[in-house]
Amino acid sequence: MAGVPGTASAIFRAVKDVGANVIMISQASSEHSVCFAVPEKEVKAVAEALESRFRQALDAGRLSQL
Repeated sequence: MAGVPGTASAIFRAVKDVGANVIMISQASSEHSVCFAVPEKEVKAVAEALESRFRQALDAGRLSQL
């Protein structure tokens, strides 16, 4: 969702809402990807939260994958 204000905020709000701990964040100079790491025990909850939060963007093709 390059160029869409608030995308990073929405990502990390979803992570916060499930109580996960982000242990690393990486973003290239382009806005085409954001990478982050969470402890293995939190991966499933984070993935589900992100799928839910970005379902419309995924379905509409505005977001290619999580």
